[in-house]
Amino acid sequence: MGSLHDWYKKLKEHACAGDFADERAVREKYQSAVEVLQKPPKDWNTWLSTWEEAMSEGIEKGLLETSRVNAWFDAFIKAVQIVVPEWATAYEMMKANDKTLSYRTLANDFRMQIVSRAKGGKG
Repeated sequence: MGSLHDWYKKLKEHACAGDFADERAVREKYQSAVEVLQKPPKDWNTWLSTWEEAMSEGIEKGLLETSRVNAWFDAFIKAVQIVVPEWATAYEMMKANDKTLSYRTLANDFRMQIVSRAKGGKG
């Protein structure tokens, strides 16, 4: 039987390995959430909620991809550019240099776009 010090060291190593695995899972979830859409998803609200959740978890874990506005903003715009080009271009022109933009604001703005399109507007 090892010493208490050895036991604690092994416990700490195991916890760090778990943290690394958690971070990897969160990163993969985020990367999946910002994959470039080739066609509109069946349910925009579900897609957007998944993106928001990935952002929230990424921020909580301190992922670089989610900690810098320009990184997550560019990834989001790139993800939706093909399926909503007018909105993506206009939003990018208005917000690209807004360093105070939050992912929640972007999500809410995009949600309004979804509602507008559902009501028959081009948005």
